[in-house]
Amino acid sequence: MKSHLPCRRCGATERGNPKTGKLTGPCLPCRRIASKTYYENNKEKCIQSAIQWRKDNPNKVKVIEKQSHLKKRYGISLDEYYFLCVEQDQRCAICNIETLLVVDHCHITNSVRRLLCRSCNQGLGHFKDNIYLMEKAIAYLEEFNDTPTE
Repeated sequence: MKSHLPCRRCGATERGNPKTGKLTGPCLPCRRIASKTYYENNKEKCIQSAIQWRKDNPNKVKVIEKQSHLKKRYGISLDEYYFLCVEQDQRCAICNIETLLVVDHCHITNSVRRLLCRSCNQGLGHFKDNIYLMEKAIAYLEEFNDTPTE
C-alpha cells in the first residue's frame, strides 16, 4: 500500500517502507541525505559507535562478514552455502573428509562447483585447475610410489 502523502522535506509522494507499505517519515532519498549529513557532522561518534557494536556483537559480525564474502566473491548467499553443506553431508567433494568446507569455483567463469576442504581446494589451485598438469602429477606419483594404494 503506497501513501500519497507528500514527504515533508522534498514534497515527493512516493514514501514509506516498500516491505511493509507503512509510512516511515521522509522519502528514501531524503532519509539517505539526512543519514549522510549526520555521519559527516558526527563522524568520530559514528566510528566509535560502530567499533563498540563490533566488540559487543562478535557473532553477528562473523555472520555478516561471511555473508558479504560469499556474495562478493562467489555470488551466493549464506543459505545457498549451507544448502551445499547439507547436500554434501558436510564432507569434501574430493576426499570425503568431514570438515570445514570452502567454496570451489571456476576461475574463468566464476561459477561455483562444489565445497571442498581447504587442502583439496588449495591442491587444485596449485595445479591451476589444469587437468593435464594433474594427470602428469599422478603419473609421477605412480612412477615413484612405494606404498600400496587403497
